[in-house]
Amino acid sequence: MKKKILIIEDNEDIRMLYKRMFRKEKMIEISAVESGEEALRIIPDFKPDLLFVDISLPGISGLELTRKVSQEYPSVKILVVTGHEVIRYYDEAINSGADDLVSKEIGKDILIKCRKLLQIQD
Repeated sequence: MKKKILIIEDNEDIRMLYKRMFRKEKMIEISAVESGEEALRIIPDFKPDLLFVDISLPGISGLELTRKVSQEYPSVKILVVTGHEVIRYYDEAINSGADDLVSKEIGKDILIKCRKLLQIQD
């Protein structure tokens, strides 16, 4: 059974890069939206296993979205992504309900953390 990741990222180019990063993953289904409000609307139907949340979103912030989702859907894993210093926001993200926080830089680290949170083996 495929695991589902919902990407919440307001920058369309970065959203496309993240989707491309996962395209070879046969066990992962991806959906992507540009706002926290959109995410809250589709979560009940999409039923993601993991949220991949930009910390800086217009409207509802990534951390506020994390708080809401972790309370309403406690089984959903949440990986917060930041273009800022990870150390600066790590505690706040974890205290908001995130399972982890990573740098926004596209790289193998993001893929490894997602696979770990979804418990997908190589």
